Amino acid sequence: MVFDTSHNIISASHGAGRPSWWRRAAALLALLLAVWLGGFLWFAGGLADRPPAGGRPDTAVVALTGGSARLGEAMALIRRAPGARLLITGVNRHISRLNLARILPGDADLLDCCVDIDRSALDTVGNARAAAVWAAAGGYRQLTLVTAYYHMPRSLLEFRRLMPDIELRAHPVYPAGMRRSHIWLSPGTLRVLLLEYGKYQVSLLRGGPLPAPR
Repeated sequence: MVFDTSHNIISASHGAGRPSWWRRAAALLALLLAVWLGGFLWFAGGLADRPPAGGRPDTAVVALTGGSARLGEAMALIRRAPGARLLITGVNRHISRLNLARILPGDADLLDCCVDIDRSALDTVGNARAAAVWAAAGGYRQLTLVTAYYHMPRSLLEFRRLMPDIELRAHPVYPAGMRRSHIWLSPGTLRVLLLEYGKYQVSLLRGGPLPAPR
């Protein structure tokens, strides 16, 4: 009895030449990982190393809660610009002006005359909404945004979506021990930046069109 195996041999050789499904999946995962890592490096590399040099006075300042360093920087900005106002957004409902005065000793006069407090915001989107209402009520066409340097890209993104006609000026703040140049040396800094990068991606996917920076 004679068996014709030529067809089977040809078919097998063709099948062996093709990558299997798991190889294709692995290649796709590797590509996605490379894109994700490249995006993270772009994100981390774009973070500012220092606040901008002084220029025009900061007449309308918005500080996002998350550390006393942010509030101190914001108070210093309005102290240098007579007539300026500050919105502190995202303040805990149980924190009073007296509590803030204890956090910011020496700034009681500014807290009384020149600071507005928002207690409604629970996240960055809420911060942007509160600031948009505040800016409209005050007729402001320019805002200086004070928040942590790693939080600044996402904050600007959300603020620009709600206030496309307002000029936003970034004033990043640097928590102690956290610098972009230390990212690979500090596991804590790297963890914070990775988490923030993930949140930034979610904001990009969640929101609508992003207006061009002014």
